[in-house]
Amino acid sequence: MTTRRRTLLATVLFLLSPTLAEARPPGAQQFIPLRLRIYGYVGEKPADIPPLATWVLTAVGKKYTFICDKIDVLEGNTSYMNVVQALAPYKPAFRLNGTKSTLEVFTTSPPKQRILMEGVLRFGGGARILMLDHVTAAPPATPPF
Repeated sequence: MTTRRRTLLATVLFLLSPTLAEARPPGAQQFIPLRLRIYGYVGEKPADIPPLATWVLTAVGKKYTFICDKIDVLEGNTSYMNVVQALAPYKPAFRLNGTKSTLEVFTTSPPKQRILMEGVLRFGGGARILMLDHVTAAPPATPPF
């Protein structure tokens, strides 16, 4: 590649870079994996627990409703509300990946049983994937009143 072509290519990339940054969905500008701890319910929640977010998730080729009541950001330079806002416009919000046994704990969780999912959420190229480390039963949430 000649020097002239390199200069032209660099100029075009420089001019496009702000436009590309503006075109990304909210919260996706990081493209940095976020280590999260997510609490909630598959399918149904107790009546006295207000949801933080309600998402449709894909796991093992099926869609599940997940009612999130708490998120802890363990690693990553963002707040839990940025995660909620970044996932809000998507249906499904994200796909779950992990070992067969970990996914099975999620897919077989009984309604109104609070669970804890821990893993790494990745944004990029239109994909939103939570790579699960583990899914376990969690203590019930405390009602806010």
